Amino acid sequence: MKKRLMGLLGTLMMVMVIFAGCTTPSMQSTNSTDEMAPTENTGNELTHLKVAVMPMQISAPVYYAKEMKLDKEYGLDIELVLFSSGATMNEALASNEYDVAPIGGAGIFGVANYDGIYIADYQYLTGGDAIFAQKGSEALNATGSNPTYPDIKGSAETVKGSTILYTPGTTSQMLVSKWLTALGIGSDEVNLLGMEYAQTLQAFEAGEADFACMCSPYIFSADDAGYERVADIETLDMINVHSIMATRSAYENKKEALADFVNMIYDANEQMMSDWDTYTEWVKKWYETNGAEITDEDVDRECEIKKYVGWDDIDEVEYGAYHKEYAEFFVSLEQLTADQVKTVEDNTVTDILELAKTRRK
Repeated sequence: MKKRLMGLLGTLMMVMVIFAGCTTPSMQSTNSTDEMAPTENTGNELTHLKVAVMPMQISAPVYYAKEMKLDKEYGLDIELVLFSSGATMNEALASNEYDVAPIGGAGIFGVANYDGIYIADYQYLTGGDAIFAQKGSEALNATGSNPTYPDIKGSAETVKGSTILYTPGTTSQMLVSKWLTALGIGSDEVNLLGMEYAQTLQAFEAGEADFACMCSPYIFSADDAGYERVADIETLDMINVHSIMATRSAYENKKEALADFVNMIYDANEQMMSDWDTYTEWVKKWYETNGAEITDEDVDRECEIKKYVGWDDIDEVEYGAYHKEYAEFFVSLEQLTADQVKTVEDNTVTDILELAKTRRK
């Protein structure tokens, strides 16, 4: 896996789309700076941590930990603050609307632009994102355009001038960019249309684009509807690492609480991953809590390609390598500077993990 990491990222075009964070009645949030003041755990007092989550599989262990009161066991009182995607968390990161968050590829922008801090790995993925073509697309019959990726479909002739749906600032954007690069197509030779994950499938089914990049579980609905993939995580030889990111304020003022959060979430991850029924049950509960309709089959398919990290797993992938290489690709597109890559490197820290190890229960 380490070996594959070194070649996993493709060229990207950075188009940041920021939306305001949203909350549900059971996940109330406030922008009060008083609540963000340092509140390290002393004695039996619980430390309040605001945890950013999204209505997707990535956040299910946080929900599990809250419902099972694991936070109390670790001296924490966690509050869930709901956002639509990782990209929408970044602006909120800058204004300290939360302390810590499990986050996917979008986190690189929060670290590079808003001084977020990577404190630990969280999840390893071998699948989950895919690009689909409309039924009858000529691209589906075009194969072999790039021998390095023999299983992708499409060609410069069948894709140039097309409209492609994707979610900016996420792995979806990374996948589209790598597919276009593999086909020898520049981003200025297609029409890239950004929208949130939840709207992409609906817009694609309505015929608003020639191609659409989606994440799980939406990819399973597209599969079942008879749409065919032109590329995905596997065929483009990519591996994704989801991480735990903290705000600068939390990192400087709540180190022990962040260490306890890492232990809590690794405990939740291990409990969920130890039993398949428990794993899938809580992922489905989290989707349903956020109003999503999802089948047991789709939950199973998603869980099969996504692995939550526990203490026994953290050496599977070289820590920090994904972050650095991801950032360097943005430099090649002049979307990040060399100084920002240095920021990503400097802000990928190990001291919280080390502290967590000393505070393990």
